[in-house]
Amino acid sequence: GFVNVFDIAVRMYPTDAVANLNAGAVALSQKDLNAAVKFMEKADHNTAEVHQQYRSLQFP
Repeated sequence: GFVNVFDIAVRMYPTDAVANLNAGAVALSQKDLNAAVKFMEKADHNTAEVHQQYRSLQFP
């Protein structure tokens, strides 16, 4: 499924911001916060999607 496609994309293009955004979103959907943080740190933080998802990972 789509999870496999995003996994392949981020492995083939580990520095690509979009691939990391998608992989981070998948990790969040699977409640894998460690992986989500790893991918979100490599995504473009200037996009609204990344900002919102990354902010949701911040702990007080």
